[in-house]
Amino acid sequence: MTWYSVVKLAKSLYREAPGMDPYRPSQKTPIANFFLAGSYTQQDYIDSMEGATLSGKQAAAAILEAIA
Repeated sequence: MTWYSVVKLAKSLYREAPGMDPYRPSQKTPIANFFLAGSYTQQDYIDSMEGATLSGKQAAAAILEAIA
């Protein structure tokens, strides 16, 4: 590594309104072979990079489950 940068944002997370979790889509959809990943989907870390990463892992698990 020859260069790096640390970005710190004081307000890097979105504030979620109470009761909105049921409206987040899950990674598995009703459409065959169509899966979602992203911080806006159902996962534990609201809208963040961690949530997006977790959502990707959940989407991958749903895909593996679908092909098994």
